[in-house]
This record gives sequence, C-alpha cells and structure tokens, in this order.
Amino acid sequence: MKLTKISAAIALTAAAAFSLPATAGTITNLDGNLGNFFGFDWASGGAAWTTGLTAAETAFAANNCAGGACDFTINYVAWAGNLTNDLGGSIIAPGLDSTPNGSLDAGKKYEYTIKATLTATLVAFDVGFGAAKYSVGSGLFDIFYDPTGNAHLNNGGTGVWTGFGDGINIISGTWATLVPQTFSLDDGSGSINMAGAVTMTNSAYVNPAIIGTNVTSTLQLWPSNQITNFTPPVSVDGTVLPAYGVNDDEALFQADANQAFIFDRVPEPGSIALAGLALLGLGAARRRKAS
Repeated sequence: MKLTKISAAIALTAAAAFSLPATAGTITNLDGNLGNFFGFDWASGGAAWTTGLTAAETAFAANNCAGGACDFTINYVAWAGNLTNDLGGSIIAPGLDSTPNGSLDAGKKYEYTIKATLTATLVAFDVGFGAAKYSVGSGLFDIFYDPTGNAHLNNGGTGVWTGFGDGINIISGTWATLVPQTFSLDDGSGSINMAGAVTMTNSAYVNPAIIGTNVTSTLQLWPSNQITNFTPPVSVDGTVLPAYGVNDDEALFQADANQAFIFDRVPEPGSIALAGLALLGLGAARRRKAS
C-alpha cells in the first residue's frame, strides 16, 4: 500500500474513532454507574395543560390572529417510569422511584423528572361544532435528578403536585416538530413527534455529552372514560393551573412520552491505542522511505 493510501486509511480510522455519535451512554445515580443508557420512558401519569388557549380561540373566531393572538403554550411535567437502553428494553435500576408519592426507602430512592413547555398555534376553529385544530412549534425542556425521590401527586387529596423541579438539573435542551403537525385536542387525543438539541449535559451524572434528542408524546384529554390512574393537578410546584373545560376553554391532558438521546462520541481507550499504533507505523514507514 502506498504511503498516501496508508495516510488516508489512518485518517478514516481517526475520524471513525473521534467523530461518530455514540448510541448510548452512562447515567450515574444511587444505583451506581449504569451503562447502555439511551433515554427515559416518561410515565403515562404525567400531565400536560394549556395556557392562553381560551384567548387564542376567541381571537381566531373573530378572525384576528395578528401579533400572535392565536398562540398558546402547552406545559408538561412527568417522572421517569423506566430508564431505557438502546435495545428497546429497560435498565435494571432498583433504586428508581417510579411512583412519585413522596415516600423514601431509607434514603435509597431517587427519581427523574421533566418540566417542559411547547408553543402551539390555533389554526382552525369551528364555533358551531366546537372543534379546534392546533399546530405545534418549538419549546424547551429540563430534566432533573433528585436523590431524595420526593415528588408528590396528591398531597392529602388536594391535587397539589410538588417536587418536579427541585432536583439537580442534568439535561436541558430545545425541541421542535420535524414537520408541521396539526391535530385536534378536542377530539380527545393527540400525538406529537419532536426532535431537538441538547444545550446542557451535567457530566457528573451523564456521560458522554448529549447532542440531540427525539421525543414521542401522546395526549389524552381529561376527563375521559379512557383515563385511569391519573391524578389531575390543580397546581404544579406552586404554579396554579388555569381553569380547564371543553372545546373553548383551557385543556388538561394525561400525557405519556418516550425520549431518546444522541450522545457525542468519546473514543474508547482501544480506539485511541489503535490510532496511536497506526500513527507510529506511519512514522516508521516515512523514516524507512527517507533512508
């Protein structure tokens, strides 16, 4: 093989070792350093609710959507039911508190929670039939690790949700729909598929750094006969939810989601050693040619 071909082969090897995204990473918690971490299965009992929806529908009915008058916000909170791996299964994590009730197991329970927002715009509203359709835009999310596992859903039967944002912020980012998605919230359910960029990875808890994310979420309008085991919140971490109803009022949903991550590539020691040996070989070949 000619020297130029050797150089090209080494360059390709180095590029493969240092630039390809990793399929999974490591997450650190009270169970230790758990490998093959791919993402979170956010529990189906999570909640999503709208703010600004009534004003948006009124504006649309009046055919006046100038200045963002038909925009509103979808808010979302949930807890992790499972940590997922890149094989489509769950990571064994005996210390994970997948039921946010505030109870502690001798200090060994921990939890993961997410708080997110998503912009949406009313695109159609039929006053006569009470049917509204919305397009989803972009938003922000923060994921927290809490070694005390203190999230509450009910707090004495009041529907006061607490403990979703008091942990350690380990992942933050932005997300948006890949293609315009329009769905009706008033028919009882909806689905959103999003992709995003991760802007912060806390290296004390997740490695290597995360560079991207993909999310699939489903929404089920509350109340509904199809909803079970859902505690409708009246407030979340001190934020009082607006009044919600049907058709032309704010909406509350039971939410379910799965989130996967794209990790930055960190070369394994073996890859570094291989690249190093190849470079040494190249140097030796050059010396032989020079002599």
